[in-house]
Amino acid sequence: MPRSGPISLSLPAFSGVTRKLILANVATFFAILLLRWLTPHLADLLLSHLWLEPRAVAHGELWQLFTYSFLEQGILAILFGMLTLWFTGSLLEPSFGSRWLAELYFSSVIGGAIIASAISFTHIFGLRPDIATAGCWSGIFGLLAASSTSNSPPVAASPSDSASATSASATATTAGSAAAPPASSRSTCANKTAKSTSTKTAATSTPTNSAKTPTTNAG
Repeated sequence: MPRSGPISLSLPAFSGVTRKLILANVATFFAILLLRWLTPHLADLLLSHLWLEPRAVAHGELWQLFTYSFLEQGILAILFGMLTLWFTGSLLEPSFGSRWLAELYFSSVIGGAIIASAISFTHIFGLRPDIATAGCWSGIFGLLAASSTSNSPPVAASPSDSASATSASATATTAGSAAAPPASSRSTCANKTAKSTSTKTAATSTPTNSAKTPTTNAG
């Protein structure tokens, strides 16, 4: 099958709340790297109060339910996490708005932290409340779930499509007008046909009276 035209690839839009979340995560990642290089002890002390540790949350450090989502544990984690956030966020934000996206993201972040902290106290799956965790994947999974279950609104017709439809309609109308003869021509032809038919009928139905002369026999 021949190709109809060149295939072009384009990246999604990088704007709105999606861009702010990505920039905040990347800036925090490199700030922590710089702090670890300058003062490793201070960096470790700061991270111990920013990571999500269920036992610390139970003792009142509730901000960890939010701050852990801006901390990544490696370059691959930040790379794949931000790419997923970029593609998923750019898909949802134009359809549902920036506020909806931010509310869903942070609700997923906090909700995931609460559920994980509660499960860790049950020691199921080997979880323990004294083990810290970090990462933005709770929020990203919330966006992925929304993108797989939501329906995008219908796409409005573009001006070029409307122009094409109008042109096609005008062409069809012109072709129909050209194919059909004018009303006056059709009326004239009908009158001529009717006159010819009536003349032929009259000629056929009129009897021919031939005079017959009687023959007299002379006796």
